[in-house]
Amino acid sequence: MPNPNNQMAVEDIKRVQEVIARESKQLVYTHFNMVVAVSAGADLQKCTNHLENAFGRMGIHISKRAYNQLELFVGSFPGNCYTLNEEYDRFLTLSDAAMCLMYKERVLHSEETPLKIYYTDRQGVPVAIDITGKEGKNKLTDNSNFFCLGPSGSGKSFHMNSVVRQLHEQGTDVVMVDTGNSYEGLCEYLGGKYISYTEERPITMNPF
Repeated sequence: MPNPNNQMAVEDIKRVQEVIARESKQLVYTHFNMVVAVSAGADLQKCTNHLENAFGRMGIHISKRAYNQLELFVGSFPGNCYTLNEEYDRFLTLSDAAMCLMYKERVLHSEETPLKIYYTDRQGVPVAIDITGKEGKNKLTDNSNFFCLGPSGSGKSFHMNSVVRQLHEQGTDVVMVDTGNSYEGLCEYLGGKYISYTEERPITMNPF
């Protein structure tokens, strides 16, 4: 007795061939994988089951690899996908199906950190982020230097005024070098000390 799964596979292949012929679609080789990390003692199986159920509701069947986990992990590094094996790490599908998983946006969530700088997501919902990278649950660095880069009129001063105000409100000591008097008003409003100088009256120091 023929296996009904084989008959379903044949029908799927015929439908794909019809779509390619009718709509001039393109077949491409693609690869997707997810690297899941959990804290020590957490139930990894519960996490993978949740992913399998979530993708299953969208008609996507995922599998857990056990024989080439190191290769997949190394191949997940940015710019390192060339290490993936072309023979068994890729699958053939329509370009539309391949592109639907190549997302560039995600829903942001507030970080677990005592130092919060609030931004808004694409829906206008406030999201707390630790831009220093050193105060949150996952400490990324012990050096909080950063710079704001953008063309003229892009809102650098407006943005940094908001950042400095929020840092000050959370008890952070802020020392700035202001070359365009963009922060003089904020400094005066917060009761800070603003030291300015000109070429005629440069900053001097008495060592005695």
